[in-house]
Amino acid sequence: MKKNFMLGFGLAAVALLAACSDEDEFNKGSNAEGITFTSSVSTRATDTSFSPDDQIGISMAVEGNIVAANALYKTEDATNFTSDSPLTYGSASGAASVGFFGVYPYSANVSGGVYSFTLSADAGTPLTNNDIMYANTPGIQVNTRNVPLDFSHKLAKIVMKLTDAGGSPVVGANLTITNQSVAGTLNLLDGTVAATDAPSTTLPFAANGDVSGEYQVIVMPSEAVQGRCITIENGGTTYTCPLDQEMFDTGKKYTFTVTLNANGTLEEGEPITVVPSVTDWTPEQVEKGWILSGEINVLGKNAMLLASNVEVTAEGTAIGSFDGELNADDVYSLSYTRADATDAATLLIAPKNGGVGYSYALPAGKTEGKLLIVVGDDKKQGINVSSEAGGITLTSVVAYTSSSSISMPMVIWTGDGTPGNGSAEDINESGENVAPGYEAGGWRKYVALIPFEGDWTSSFVPGATLRFHFSSDFNYKNLLLGHSALQGNNFGTVDTENGTLTTLVTYAMCDEVATIGEIPVLLNWGSYPGTLNSIELVPAEEDFGNLLWANEAPCQMDYGRFITGIPYNMAEGDIYRVHCENVVEGAKLGGFKSAWGDSGETLTPLIAEQNVTAGSATVDFVLDAATIATLQGSWNSLSSVTWIGNGLSVTKVEYIKAGE
Repeated sequence: MKKNFMLGFGLAAVALLAACSDEDEFNKGSNAEGITFTSSVSTRATDTSFSPDDQIGISMAVEGNIVAANALYKTEDATNFTSDSPLTYGSASGAASVGFFGVYPYSANVSGGVYSFTLSADAGTPLTNNDIMYANTPGIQVNTRNVPLDFSHKLAKIVMKLTDAGGSPVVGANLTITNQSVAGTLNLLDGTVAATDAPSTTLPFAANGDVSGEYQVIVMPSEAVQGRCITIENGGTTYTCPLDQEMFDTGKKYTFTVTLNANGTLEEGEPITVVPSVTDWTPEQVEKGWILSGEINVLGKNAMLLASNVEVTAEGTAIGSFDGELNADDVYSLSYTRADATDAATLLIAPKNGGVGYSYALPAGKTEGKLLIVVGDDKKQGINVSSEAGGITLTSVVAYTSSSSISMPMVIWTGDGTPGNGSAEDINESGENVAPGYEAGGWRKYVALIPFEGDWTSSFVPGATLRFHFSSDFNYKNLLLGHSALQGNNFGTVDTENGTLTTLVTYAMCDEVATIGEIPVLLNWGSYPGTLNSIELVPAEEDFGNLLWANEAPCQMDYGRFITGIPYNMAEGDIYRVHCENVVEGAKLGGFKSAWGDSGETLTPLIAEQNVTAGSATVDFVLDAATIATLQGSWNSLSSVTWIGNGLSVTKVEYIKAGE
């Protein structure tokens, strides 16, 4: 709410001005002579009026230039403001009109038209000291006797209303809000506020002496901040409510109504109801409904986005496409919108892999809100969300976790099932592969073309994991990424039940993508039924260097073989370095092109076979010009090198650039 004041003259001042010089200066005196401020409200509750002994600074500007800065005005009765050195129109230097700016609280830290301030983090400091207010009245004609100054709040106010299960106010609780900026500036000419420090300070709430069970804090306007939360300590129990997706706007008041159990604990499945309303200090109001279930604690936990824009159906949607397990005390946060919130609705949350679910009531009248629940022992691998009510969309599902085992995939591509964007049907009349930068050939067709751009590109490194999701009839066995095979011969793991192929990102893939600037996904040969639906990238947990191949279990060459990709850029002196173990006398290893026809498999040497010394830990295959030409010349019909040998086991393969 704005505070309305008048800048004017008392009757005594009018009489005195009749005898003033042409400069029309305001006299300095104690009987309302000069400029005074008169409040239109009689009581002080931070929002609506000033208090005795308050001080403000007033400045005057002509054509956008401040000509009189930061005159100190103060009040003894919370109504009339006077100054020992009041402003005068003489400072206008003959201008026809001026503008006035007011700032509360008064500070001597004004320079170059900028007011600097620091919010107090001391619980003993009156809340009003942090209530930065600003008034701007432009275009005032010189000699105007009554000048309005309408003060408005420039920061944001958060109000927490705590009640127990019976609706009685909860008093004596301690509340704080984390990750706040406290130093800032206010531009006197345009009224904009800017933080000048990082959001790292914890601010305490102050109990409202006029309203039992209400707690208040004034904070800097800001965008959403990772890790920000409100902590409530009551009855020996601590609750931390995440606010990392909330932004605070200038001049708005955010009111959260929180219902706690009388003993500060929760029975399983029994939610704490939180109903916050976002209220401007003008009559405008936006409301959200919050539900908290369990002893919520998000301090020190990372927020991981699990899903977004999910339409909730009666059949349910599984959420939790991550590697590893959450901890029991981690928290799921589900932000939702409702197309029609006339009536309450029920949301059912069950473990992703089956089990008992719990129902949560989404309040009537709230078209958007948030549900926070503790993971528990049964929802560590994800959740299933369903509802009989229509029109519910999960705008985001976030896991707040401290688990070090979680690897969160990033969706880098989603298809729509059309040729070249999910399916491998004929792409043009001649049936050619039209992936830009790749050879034409009707037998190699692309199903996806992924621009190499976005936040995920820095995670596309050797050792990262690619996960391909496809329909049950998709021909995953012949899937390529550029010229690199994705499955077969000790490479790539397929889960046919869930329709996924998981494989490592290799140096050959990265080298090709860095050169081409995009990622084509192709099918090499055979039939082309089904669709590729999406591709996820899981960041690497360590630096794998120029990794070309690795597997959980070593490949025993007497009984198996493995495949590696071919780097896009090769030079004489580059090395295929094979790491091996259990090497016995007579061991051999070489790289071949494997082709199958009517007469069976044909093996063509690509990387000359070598004898491996017994007990060796590595064997290097140094590339010469002839070998490079053979490898590069094979790309039209070859996507990889098939390694065949005996008398050793292979653990991984690296590609070492010449001179490294």
